[in-house]
Amino acid sequence: METILILLFVIGVLYFVVILVNSVNIRDPKKLDVINFKKLDEITLSKFPFISILVKNYYRETYGRSTNKVTEKMIIYSVVLLSKNHRNRIKIGGFDTREEAKQFLLEISDKYSKQPVKYAPQVSEKTRNRR
Repeated sequence: METILILLFVIGVLYFVVILVNSVNIRDPKKLDVINFKKLDEITLSKFPFISILVKNYYRETYGRSTNKVTEKMIIYSVVLLSKNHRNRIKIGGFDTREEAKQFLLEISDKYSKQPVKYAPQVSEKTRNRR
């Protein structure tokens, strides 16, 4: 009887650990591709003189046993460093609200003298001719 109880306890613990591991592995869109800004060197920082906020929509779909589908929509505000022509960017933060992102943008722009701009990448001559 004791071995059955111990076996059930071990199975329960393993099941609980598997659930925890899977819930931690769900990727958070705010943290995707974020670079630690403080570890960038001066040469890299000089290549990115501008800073901006980009908005991205993420969708997560969950299917239930009875074919129910739940769609969760998330809007993520990303603070990015931009190159001179806005073609290259480095994501340095992701936020749920525009106010949080704007506060972080102003903090970084004051501290590192980055100019806040609207994202507007330059279009090459080749692309303009195709249009």
